[in-house]
Amino acid sequence: MAKDDVVKALNRPQNSVIESTIGPVLRQLLEKEGWEEIILLQHLDQASPRLEAWNGLFSRARKALADPNDLATKGAQLLGNVSISRFNDTLDDFVAEMLAAIYLAESGHTSIRFLPDADYVTVDLESRCGGVTCFTEVKNLREPRSLSFVAFKRWNSNRATHPDHFAFRVEFLDLDDPLRDLTVDQEAGVNVLVDDLPNRKIPSEFDHMLVGGRKIRVRLREGSPAMLRHGSGPFLVGPVVEAAMRSLLLKLMDPARKALSQLYRPEVPEDARRMLFIRWKLPEEIAAIGESENVRSAVHERVQHFLGSFFPNFALTIMHTLEDPKDVPKTVWTRHGSP
Repeated sequence: MAKDDVVKALNRPQNSVIESTIGPVLRQLLEKEGWEEIILLQHLDQASPRLEAWNGLFSRARKALADPNDLATKGAQLLGNVSISRFNDTLDDFVAEMLAAIYLAESGHTSIRFLPDADYVTVDLESRCGGVTCFTEVKNLREPRSLSFVAFKRWNSNRATHPDHFAFRVEFLDLDDPLRDLTVDQEAGVNVLVDDLPNRKIPSEFDHMLVGGRKIRVRLREGSPAMLRHGSGPFLVGPVVEAAMRSLLLKLMDPARKALSQLYRPEVPEDARRMLFIRWKLPEEIAAIGESENVRSAVHERVQHFLGSFFPNFALTIMHTLEDPKDVPKTVWTRHGSP
């Protein structure tokens, strides 16, 4: 990867929205060691087709806000002093906040603005809808730290920094990849596995065992550089869906607690509406079998009913990563402590 190529990409007219929103932040990153690990910089360097989606997201978020220039201010605030190691995750949180702003606009909200850190109300967004003020707190449920997630992330990082060493094809043939996250030791083991792939014979096929008995079967062969995951074979849909519901609920609990403590602070006007906007990154298993809507609907209905019993003028919105904000189910508000 070359810094000059990234700068040239930022200067292209088709990337003007990226440049005007977080261009100064990205240019600062280019002066830091390890900048090659930043996903957006990789896309700029490679002229990735995903740049169209990045530009589209920034453009729609700008249009959703009462003052489009607020988006650059928010980006600088969130990303300006973030370390290289935390930048991708922090940018992903910024994406979640932009999607929430777009969702509010698609739902008929106006006067949408990000609240500054110094504001007396410590939530992310304020808007107006139906003559009522609405405060929205955004929480980003990250993708499970699954075997494939960790392996693909490491592979992409290695490809960006050492493309000549990782110029072969990798296939996961048999992957013990349940919905639960990897442990710290297992994640380290996956990273070591990927880092060591150039030292293995090509072509070859082998098993690799992680701490805790989780096994990966890997095939290496010549071909265009890529990492692929093959299906895990037949399985019962019901148990996978039930496990995904439990996983989503557990991931919701702590962010919901934090959000409610912010949304129901004494400084928030009593008659205001409060929304918790969740961006849910789908586990691969659920996306593959087309059960995302069933999982989301079941969890949303139960959590909304429970929280609405205690918190008036409240709404929960869950958006998953395979849908556009305009397609997310519209908000249902609770009143006076009951749905």
